[in-house]
Amino acid sequence: MRAIYVVDLKDAPGLDFGLFVDRVSEYKRARLLPGLMSRRSVNSIVADLLVQYLLAKCGKGIDIVADGYGKPRLVSRECEFSISHSGDIVACVLSDKQVGLDIEVSRPLIRVDRLATRALSGDELIIWNRVPVASLSACFLQFWTLKESFLKMSGQPIIFRDISFAAHHQELIFVATIAGKRCFFSQFECAGCFISVCDAALQKRSIKKINPELLIR
Repeated sequence: MRAIYVVDLKDAPGLDFGLFVDRVSEYKRARLLPGLMSRRSVNSIVADLLVQYLLAKCGKGIDIVADGYGKPRLVSRECEFSISHSGDIVACVLSDKQVGLDIEVSRPLIRVDRLATRALSGDELIIWNRVPVASLSACFLQFWTLKESFLKMSGQPIIFRDISFAAHHQELIFVATIAGKRCFFSQFECAGCFISVCDAALQKRSIKKINPELLIR
């Protein structure tokens, strides 16, 4: 369960995942807007099918519900998982311990200066202000995915500006204590995306791509 499983929807351009909405878990189906199949809705369907596929491969139950913070989890609590999607990329990670995953497509961000001011700590802003203009969005997204991965791992609301990864800028694997929690972080770039994983226990993570067609067989 150490892999980060990645599905690139560009690998199956003719596949309409909207036709498989009846296969998604009840909690996910309740959140989809009826009759509206946006990219986000399709990605949500793919994310749910990916979780089910991976859990079945591991011999785990696939009954999924949302906790009090809206975070999906298994009814059986046999394992933990985290999902994320951005653009055409959907990803999932499994673990025996708490885990959080976030991905963001690398892209120029509108008003990235405003986003940075709202989300980055003072130390992070110092680093962000020193990078070349062409790299401002990438630098922000790297910090952002780290913060999101911690948020998803902890399952509790946090103020992004109150946590800092400045001391670990450009480190791909590191340990940090955030809000009193000792966490193990991994960062990757894959399929034009920034990927961050926050583990409650040490894991050696790697990327594994999954053929989209496997999710509907």
